[in-house]
Amino acid sequence: MLAKLNDLELWGAAIGNAYLEAFTDEKLYIIAGPEFEGLKGHILVFHKALYGLKSSGLRWSEKLHDIIKDLAFLPSKADPYIWNRENKDGTKYEYVAIYVDDLAIASENPKELIDQLKEKFKLKIKGDGPLEYHLGCDYYLDPDGMLVAAPRKYVSKILEAYKNMFGEDPQSYNLPLDKNDHP
Repeated sequence: MLAKLNDLELWGAAIGNAYLEAFTDEKLYIIAGPEFEGLKGHILVFHKALYGLKSSGLRWSEKLHDIIKDLAFLPSKADPYIWNRENKDGTKYEYVAIYVDDLAIASENPKELIDQLKEKFKLKIKGDGPLEYHLGCDYYLDPDGMLVAAPRKYVSKILEAYKNMFGEDPQSYNLPLDKNDHP
């Protein structure tokens, strides 16, 4: 909604191997087994966070927050995972919403921000581009130009699973709502 109202492009992106980008403060080691060939029996120390450790999510969050701060974004007072900054000429704000390793970016030039994350911070960004699917929802413009978030792919997947399980489509049901009834 903010993107549409402020003539900003809305992009999505995911950060690959996110937890492995963060370092851990914990003392974590293993004794190498036979699969490590010449290192069998050696003690190997981990410096990077690993999936499955209780602190890995926190370490990744701290690292990403440091990166976003370095790009001159400030956290929202309402939600610390929504960041904003003024654009270059100070006429608009740009936004980054973070959910673990998924980003939604509302900016005049989101590609520039993605390129900074890739080049300056060496993050492995995947799926970047105009926001079409993010956190289980499809995003599209309706015929009136309104931005719509709808779980179309998810609902299709559920309907397909139903059909596979029962061999027929589920019954349709008409809701007692007027066609244009909305808040």
